[in-house]
Amino acid sequence: MEEGGSVRWLYREKPDREEDSGWRLFEGTENDEYNSHASNISIVNVYALLDKDPSLITPLRGEFGTAFEREDINRPWTQINDWDGL
Repeated sequence: MEEGGSVRWLYREKPDREEDSGWRLFEGTENDEYNSHASNISIVNVYALLDKDPSLITPLRGEFGTAFEREDINRPWTQINDWDGL
């Protein structure tokens, strides 16, 4: 959620703890090395996300095991049906 960035890829897995929604959100250009550093990962309040990008309401309604992507913030969300990343 850095300035000028937007969520372009997200998926939902089983939560790690009670307060966890299970959603994992990405800008879409992160690599494994970037994601392996805990300092690059943060917990964000869902309302803060929706304030920044109201279109997130569509994918955030998804069930566990769902994934969504889009080309950029001006494009619609597409559910990924053949994703087996879980």
